[in-house]
Amino acid sequence: MKLKKITNLIIIILSFCFIIGIGAFIYNSVITYKINKDFKSIPLQFNADDSSSTYHTQNSQITIYGGFVKGIQKDKNNIQKTIY
Repeated sequence: MKLKKITNLIIIILSFCFIIGIGAFIYNSVITYKINKDFKSIPLQFNADDSSSTYHTQNSQITIYGGFVKGIQKDKNNIQKTIY
């Protein structure tokens, strides 16, 4: 009888820890991966032959090798940043 009470208590504690873990994961995911309202996506122009992507901004062409550009985002000081 005592073993059954201990087993039930352990199951309740593990369930509680599991629920807390899921809640912490969801909370941190929402905080970390929040898309800024100033984010502007760029149409993907990816060249698979040389693994490069190109986009045009402020009368200049930017080419990135080994990746691609996701978008442009303005920071708190209203300065544009390129998101890779």
